Amino acid sequence: MTVKEILSEVPYKEVFNFIFREWLKNGSLSRSEIMDQDIEYHSLFVTLRNSTEPAGENLKIYVTHIGDTIDVCLLDQINDEIMNLDSVKYKSIANMEVFKAIKIDNVKLISYILKSIKNEQS
Repeated sequence: MTVKEILSEVPYKEVFNFIFREWLKNGSLSRSEIMDQDIEYHSLFVTLRNSTEPAGENLKIYVTHIGDTIDVCLLDQINDEIMNLDSVKYKSIANMEVFKAIKIDNVKLISYILKSIKNEQS
């Protein structure tokens, strides 16, 4: 499945609730800052879901874990290389196939993909 196909199956509210519980609920953000984060994540969610940008040739989203950390990166199948997400335009990620090396449900998967893209844009 592509990122876009998964995005069409998961409700944004569940995705943001997971993001909030995992990364935003630590008390360091004000209510207003949390709402700003919600708007940014929602915009990214909708942009990817509606993206027509072609996927990078021979690239897949590769999801794995290193220790306790879940890592989202690009897998170049031709060169057998793993790269950062910032190696491509983020809108092209929407049309890439997802390769999961770990068991992860689609809400968590999309949450980690969105977080990774957002981190690369910062």
